[in-house]
Amino acid sequence: MCTIRNLPSLIEHCIEFSRDKFFEYFGKNIRLLKNFIESPNEFFKDNKGSDLYEKLIYIKNYLIIFKSKSYDKCLNFAKKIFYLNYKKIINDTLMLNPPDKLLENETKFWKGSNRLPHILEYMKPIFIISNILLIY
Repeated sequence: MCTIRNLPSLIEHCIEFSRDKFFEYFGKNIRLLKNFIESPNEFFKDNKGSDLYEKLIYIKNYLIIFKSKSYDKCLNFAKKIFYLNYKKIINDTLMLNPPDKLLENETKFWKGSNRLPHILEYMKPIFIISNILLIY
């Protein structure tokens, strides 16, 4: 899992990472929200760990989206998720392993299957859709 999250080198790693994230956002977190709404006392009994705060943040974000039924609120939440997965994690990896990092034997860290990641910029969905339409 560490390789898949930090230094994916195979397409299978990227697919597994994507599946894991999809399940997290549209399975696990939705189930957390459902459990919280149906029985808040049971929710707090079952979730006493160190990740309780993170779970409550997701629940809050999902509740805001569901209550408002606002496209903009949904888009803002998607931007936060995008930032976390495609900017922050990559930036943290590059801070630990800069592009010019050398291993003890003086070989480059970013070579072979360790390909240098690049931070992605967020594009508005309308822009993406219009570009796809231009292709066809």
